[in-house]
Amino acid sequence: MPSAHAERVIHEAAEHNMLVGDKETTTTQMTEYYADTSVVKDRWWIWTIILGFGGIAAILFYYFVLNPA
Repeated sequence: MPSAHAERVIHEAAEHNMLVGDKETTTTQMTEYYADTSVVKDRWWIWTIILGFGGIAAILFYYFVLNPA
């Protein structure tokens, strides 16, 4: 059998209905929804460093100040 040539066509301005969960919406509304989301920066490591230094300080305080023997 001879091979068939297929070319993908993407229509950027086309709008169609779609089902998201149990809500019917359009592609335009979903594009606006995802464009408006802001990025939350992940800064958990700052609190980890602060708590780590606090723990080390508490251990050093115990061994050198409260228990000098």
